Amino acid sequence: MKTGFSNSRYLKMQSQHIRERIEQFDNKLYLEFGGKLFDDFHASRVLPGFEPDSKLKMLLELRDQTEIILVISAESIEQNKVRGDLGITYDEDLLRLIDELKKTLADWKPWANDMLEMYLNGQKRACTDILARKYGVSSQIIRKYKRQFEKFIKIFWRD
Repeated sequence: MKTGFSNSRYLKMQSQHIRERIEQFDNKLYLEFGGKLFDDFHASRVLPGFEPDSKLKMLLELRDQTEIILVISAESIEQNKVRGDLGITYDEDLLRLIDELKKTLADWKPWANDMLEMYLNGQKRACTDILARKYGVSSQIIRKYKRQFEKFIKIFWRD
């Protein structure tokens, strides 16, 4: 069977085009993606060769030049809107995304999930002292970890 869509070509061409657009606008460009950033099974069904995580992989190609803001409609959550492809509600999908982030963090650094929990609980400042005591390192080391953590999170959401 002949594949109608070249995923590698898509990644290369889209990434290059976005880089060119970023340069045209003084290194600042706002892009909005429709559909799913990953787990886009509908697109992979209708475009044979398109991988469900293609958009995410394309953003990974631009990881050093981009930041991602992920927006989920509160109205969709309140209305218990269901993702047709996965059969789960948007709030369940958000929890799934957080679980995926936690798994990725655990593979990256042993202290990263502790830091994530503190950030999510509004304890960004307090985590320096708490983690320094827990892991027996200086506050300076934890501040270095925080910078690594924040960079990793930006890259994760771009990927």
